[in-house]
Amino acid sequence: MKWICALALTGLANGCSNHESPKSLARRLGEADRVTIASQFADRAPFTMQLRVEEANRLVQAVATSRKESPLVTTTPQLGVRFFKGTNVLSELDVGAKVFWVNFAPDPKQPKLRRVGPFSDDSGTLEMLGEKFWQEAATAAETNQIGR
Repeated sequence: MKWICALALTGLANGCSNHESPKSLARRLGEADRVTIASQFADRAPFTMQLRVEEANRLVQAVATSRKESPLVTTTPQLGVRFFKGTNVLSELDVGAKVFWVNFAPDPKQPKLRRVGPFSDDSGTLEMLGEKFWQEAATAAETNQIGR
């Protein structure tokens, strides 16, 4: 299955300051001992894929080497990525394919909204992980490991 949407990296409610760069975010995410990916679509059967250590390291590296994007970039998140250290969630990211938004802090002009900074991954890591997730989810559904 082709991964169509772009990456939206949001939900960093656990301490992402408005000065955090992709490299500092990656350092924080690099502390994770477990990373999972799950679908964001409520109408799909639940499926969670745990990343191997090499995949998690590639994902952290993709965040570290990302580049700032235009604030006009828009997409719909398809996947949720969670970074764990022990039982604690270090961060949660909403993911599409290539572009992601780092959720910084509340917008002073609109207190109920958060300011976000769009970035993109040119390494192909995010697209590769998305394609792998959807393939594994389809296989799990076909073999009745999850509901359809």
